[in-house]
Amino acid sequence: MHDLCYSYYSSQSIVSQTSIITFDVSGKPIFYSFFIEIKSLRNYLLIAMMGVLFSYSVYFFLSPEKIIHLGEENSFFELSTAFCFLLSAGLLIYLFIVRKNIFYLLLGILLFFGAGEELSWGQHMFKFKTPEKIKTNNFQGEFNIHNMEIFNTEKFDRCRKSGLERLLEINFLFRVFYIIYCIVIPFAFITFSPVKALAEKIRLPIPPLSVGLFFILNWILYKLTLESIAQNHPLPFYETSTEIFEFNASLLWLLISYYFLLKYRNDRIVMKVS
Repeated sequence: MHDLCYSYYSSQSIVSQTSIITFDVSGKPIFYSFFIEIKSLRNYLLIAMMGVLFSYSVYFFLSPEKIIHLGEENSFFELSTAFCFLLSAGLLIYLFIVRKNIFYLLLGILLFFGAGEELSWGQHMFKFKTPEKIKTNNFQGEFNIHNMEIFNTEKFDRCRKSGLERLLEINFLFRVFYIIYCIVIPFAFITFSPVKALAEKIRLPIPPLSVGLFFILNWILYKLTLESIAQNHPLPFYETSTEIFEFNASLLWLLISYYFLLKYRNDRIVMKVS
């Protein structure tokens, strides 16, 4: 995987910047860089594909009781999600220390927050009580922010929020962020030279577009799973799909963070060689 990351970034150095639309020096189409990326990062993509497909497949191979158990508090998917977020945060904070790039720190703090929220900041492990003001405004009575009514997907009457109410919905904001940062910006980076130049000037780490697109695949499979499974099960059976959705998102962030780490190592190799 180390060599794959290196070969991809080596190919990026020959991209022409003489046009608003990005072409390589041989006049290949604008998506040429994207296809190079897919070939070079195939190991990342294989892990992403296996994670996304296998996780949702539990609905077709396991019993309802086991599916419910996998989605329970402090069970497999929740703990795996927290682990991926926490490991990603650690990698990004390490990169901030060695690269002195504030964007790594901001991303690290964001994913650390995700890990903390997933575990209710250790409430179940350390057995501390939820402060009364938080408990009365929290759907699950837990010590976290994303389940508080103002930040939750639903109101206390179980009606889903809509319109401007969603602007404070944490899950919605998180999805908007990864669509912009992991899909829109990488696409613009390999397509428009001014965007590429600006990103390099401010030292913005660019996730690989090919990995970012798995966020969309994850969302599609999440919706398809809910549509395809039988509608005669208890609510926790369906809530496991949300835990799977969150787990896959955390796995993709871990792949992106590890990708950034390998890029840093490859940059050091290039500097030593030159």
